[in-house]
Amino acid sequence: MKKSAVIFLLILLFSCLAFAQSQVKLKQIVVTPSRTNSKWLSYPDSATSLRATKSVDVITQDQIKMSGARNVPALLRDQVGIEVHEYLGNGKAAIVDIRGFGETAASNVLVLVNGRRTNANDMSGADLIQIDIDAIEKVEILRGSQTVLYGDNAVGGVINIITKRGTGKKPKFKFNYEMGSYRYALYGGQLSGGSQIIDYFFDITTTRSNGYRGNSDIETIDFTNTLDLKPTKYLNFRSDMGYHKDWYGLSGALTDVQIDGDGMRATDNPYNCAKTEDFYWTSGFDFRNTGQLGNLTFTTDFLTRNRRTATVSHGGWGGAFELDNHLKTLGITPKAVFESEPFGIPNRLVCGIDYYKYKDEIMSGNYRMPKNIIVIDEQVFGLYANESIDVTPEFTINGGCRFQWVGYKFDQQAVIREESRKSPFEYAFDAGLNYKYNERSAVYGTISRSFRFPAVDEWYTSRWAGFFGAGGGLNLDLEPQTGMDYEFGIRDNTVDWLKLNADYFIMDIKHELFFDPWAAMSNSIYDHTVRHGLEAEAHINCIENLDIYGRYTYEKAFFVGSHYAGNEIPMVPRHKFTWGVKYSFMDCFDVSYVANFVGDRRFISDQQNLMRTMKYYYVNDVVVAYHKYGLWISLAANNIFDYQYSGIGAYGQYYPANGRNFTFTASYKF
Repeated sequence: MKKSAVIFLLILLFSCLAFAQSQVKLKQIVVTPSRTNSKWLSYPDSATSLRATKSVDVITQDQIKMSGARNVPALLRDQVGIEVHEYLGNGKAAIVDIRGFGETAASNVLVLVNGRRTNANDMSGADLIQIDIDAIEKVEILRGSQTVLYGDNAVGGVINIITKRGTGKKPKFKFNYEMGSYRYALYGGQLSGGSQIIDYFFDITTTRSNGYRGNSDIETIDFTNTLDLKPTKYLNFRSDMGYHKDWYGLSGALTDVQIDGDGMRATDNPYNCAKTEDFYWTSGFDFRNTGQLGNLTFTTDFLTRNRRTATVSHGGWGGAFELDNHLKTLGITPKAVFESEPFGIPNRLVCGIDYYKYKDEIMSGNYRMPKNIIVIDEQVFGLYANESIDVTPEFTINGGCRFQWVGYKFDQQAVIREESRKSPFEYAFDAGLNYKYNERSAVYGTISRSFRFPAVDEWYTSRWAGFFGAGGGLNLDLEPQTGMDYEFGIRDNTVDWLKLNADYFIMDIKHELFFDPWAAMSNSIYDHTVRHGLEAEAHINCIENLDIYGRYTYEKAFFVGSHYAGNEIPMVPRHKFTWGVKYSFMDCFDVSYVANFVGDRRFISDQQNLMRTMKYYYVNDVVVAYHKYGLWISLAANNIFDYQYSGIGAYGQYYPANGRNFTFTASYKF
């Protein structure tokens, strides 16, 4: 920690000495946190982050390139208010946590790709390794409850990933190659282009790695393509398609004794493995009409998805445990955006319907026991509306509501034969204010109500058998999770060379859903939990092409009432601090350094707070890049001081993180 602090202070001193010679203005970042496409808006400035009534941020394409990240979880790790938990060290099964949900973060953070929900209706959340990081145009981070616009899972926040699309220009080809530690290799290619009528983008990537630990190898294949057909300037047809397949090992957790005896890279599960096959296709259209009363944009998306997963875990009294899951998804999401200027006041109304139909077929059981089979059908119907009014050029008000009905049908076919149904309903609302006190600065505040329905594998836990008995099955006593979210913040860029963002939030959650190891290994609810925290970020641009930044996150998450009253919620660090620097020179060289400190946190399943805390960790990364004439070459050194740590652990057992590792990247675009 002392080494990186010295590096950071030297860089800061250098930039301040040069401040008198050169000052530069920070670029204004455009974000659209309103479930709208900015290119179809008549008043796009009203949908930027400066007008937003909640905390909003963006990771640009330049930042993505200089991050040295191999995958999306690694890219998000440095961001304020976000904690990434990795079980395997390769991005697979990684959990992205926004605002302190710990082990249940996968169900409380929604991930979108081009507006498409990637969260499955089970507890697995979004499979972020399916997204080729080189195919990403930008990543929008929307913190806090976004339930009104996005529905289920958007309690802690939303990650909206925007991928590259055709540009209406002549064809361009790009070839990618990466190699690195643990025999990591990536091969990929892209084709993009278009004309006045059609735009297209194709991306194919394959990767493989032996992994840092034993039995942490992984192999992936990904194909994505987007097509945009533009017969007129008022009409646009879209098609997004993707296919993913992977095979990977499950290295499992280690105890202190195992780490002391065998080291951080050992595994106690050399034969556990899993695989995934996932296909999706989203088609839709955008229609725009301009009339005397205002501008209307009507959008409809049709979604189909087919995902299969299989997991085999060896050992135990009942023999190896097998879990096969086949999830089919159909969806239709019509939406209208109406923009008008009554009495000269810009107004934007977004309203729509979200309809999804899921069919989840689950087969599970030990090899020595009869297999359990259950088919879960789920239908989701949501109505929402959100309105933003620029009362004055400086003052914006925003508000909306959502009503959502969900119907479940549980058809247990073996070992138990029984059919059950459940039909919960919930609503959400939010209201916010934003005041611009100068052209580049604003203060804001918001209040909102959120909800989350139980995932299918919270209703149903796969039955298991062990030496001391058996457990699992269907639990229909669960209730939807609800919460109130309060937030106020500031975005300040009054001084050209200094940009500051800060917000304070309180989240009051009722009936929070979780896995309770003390209640027959089943899912249950916390009666009442509270989270509050501070998120702050600063960028200093004292001289041209030099960006010095710091990010600090404070979060306190605790139980209220019940037998856990006053205890800390597991896997939520109280403090996180990130600082770094990026410098560009000679129009072709970039150098980046970033350090991450994550404080102590409780083990997963230690709701009683009986165990010692997991130790803090501190990681330093460096990236050097050269780019000229379509050629990109970079070398990333991660965890350069080889800090030995575990980012996540469960009740006294650890999942060791990667040690020092390197990645070499080369790409050529022509």
